[in-house]
Amino acid sequence: MGIIVPMRRIGRWMLNALTTLSLLLCVAMVALWVRSYWKADGIERARGWETTTAAGPFVRWRTAQLSSNRRGIILASFWGFRH
Repeated sequence: MGIIVPMRRIGRWMLNALTTLSLLLCVAMVALWVRSYWKADGIERARGWETTTAAGPFVRWRTAQLSSNRRGIILASFWGFRH
């Protein structure tokens, strides 16, 4: 019986910690949702490289974009090339 009591304490502590973490994440999401009515956020990653072919050199590029604003969350990917 002596070994069950510490396990119950650990279980209760873990449940309380996870409940608190869940509440903090919920509050953070609501704060970001309300903020999205006035601000927009985004990240973009672009990369390009030069390639030489029989037709001559040209540059290829690719861009990935993640943004959020009042309309929602946007995930986009673009690619292209230029002679």
